[in-house]
Amino acid sequence: MEKGKGKIRKLGLIITEQLKRTAAEDARDIALDVHTIWGTPASWNWRNVNGKNYTTPIQDQGDCGSCVAFGSTAALETTQMVADKAPGEAVKRSEADLFSNGGNCSSGWTLEAADAVLQSKGCCLEACWPYNGSKMSCCDQNRLKIISATRITSDAVAKQWISSNGAIQVAMEVDSDFFDYSGGVYSPEYGDYVGGHCVCIIGYDDVQGCWICKNSWGTEWGDPNDPGWFKIAYGVCGIFRAYAGYGYNLSVVPPTGQTGIQINTAGSLKADIVVKGTVIGQTDNFIALTAGYYSATVRKTGYKDYPLTFTVIDKQTYQTTITMTPIAPTGDIVLPTGGVLMVMPITGVKTSDLIVQRKGYSDLDVPLKAMESYQYRSLGNFAAGGLTFQLKDTNRLYHNILVQLAGTNLWLVWMKLTGSGTYNYSFQFKFIPATQGVEDLMQSEIMLAFLGIDAGGE
Repeated sequence: MEKGKGKIRKLGLIITEQLKRTAAEDARDIALDVHTIWGTPASWNWRNVNGKNYTTPIQDQGDCGSCVAFGSTAALETTQMVADKAPGEAVKRSEADLFSNGGNCSSGWTLEAADAVLQSKGCCLEACWPYNGSKMSCCDQNRLKIISATRITSDAVAKQWISSNGAIQVAMEVDSDFFDYSGGVYSPEYGDYVGGHCVCIIGYDDVQGCWICKNSWGTEWGDPNDPGWFKIAYGVCGIFRAYAGYGYNLSVVPPTGQTGIQINTAGSLKADIVVKGTVIGQTDNFIALTAGYYSATVRKTGYKDYPLTFTVIDKQTYQTTITMTPIAPTGDIVLPTGGVLMVMPITGVKTSDLIVQRKGYSDLDVPLKAMESYQYRSLGNFAAGGLTFQLKDTNRLYHNILVQLAGTNLWLVWMKLTGSGTYNYSFQFKFIPATQGVEDLMQSEIMLAFLGIDAGGE
């Protein structure tokens, strides 16, 4: 319990081992921590999608460690409105009902326990059990369940989920300065660690580098111009880095006695189902088909194609759930003329060697290993075509260098951040035409600006 702006604020998240991101998830998701999957918008906010609001009003958990119930119902409510394509729908769920299944005002609750209750028992409407009121008989008759909770452990997958499916129930670490948040993009600056908290992420903004979140401390907390809501920088407070978040899967129940298929995706990705080159529908929905044997491909931008064969029986629905694999993000850098290509890791994360490969000539691979503050080398003259940056790792990340003019001379400068002993999948690129020598370039204003160093020494 802490005070913020004169009022008591409670947390209430119990952090379990299951909630923590595993070593296997670290290895798998490191390439996706700071990237965006192809086809994902650069920003999203369920409070304003084409002028429509898919969120419910800010709530106040009061003097009780019930944040998990509030973060969970907030995610469920937005996800239901998105699934129903009904912004403003009367979907407000009962935090009291959910929390009554194991939550404790003094000690709090876990995300895993809350999600298990939502899957097994569901949650009734708030009108049938108000937070500070009594349970009514209708609470046993109007319950919404989830099919499953998808575990999310990277920024890229989180953005894809939010922009496609709805909100995310997420865990965060709280430092004492968070209680005094008054606007802008929050990042811890002072104070001690206080405890774990559950909130709901309803959007993101790559320009500002932040998540858009719903808190449960009422409308007297936060930005006076947007009370109860807050923005928090990517990569802080353990969000998707130390702890998982969960997105809820709601699915259409296939009609009884109908002939067809319902192919669900883990994460409700709404991918295309392609049969004989034609899109016959999308996943996570019932599709009427005639009885017979089918060979299909499930396809979505940013994910590997998923081949699937199945047999449809008359008056039955073939059902299955598949998990699609994200493609490691790549990028193209176009070089119009000879020059210097600057490459610098943004933050320190363990990887291995960087390889620069001349397209079509594997014998000309240029390995660049552990370096001091910087190294550079000439990659020679290249015909029109390209090179490929390859980070040699189990999670391979490629960056194509497209050379427009034959005979382009290219220098590569590989930078390492001061004090960083490791490398990172997230790179900052800059191409500088060869108007001066490389040694001079290393001391130039262009280079200093690239490194974020004030040329005046201030």
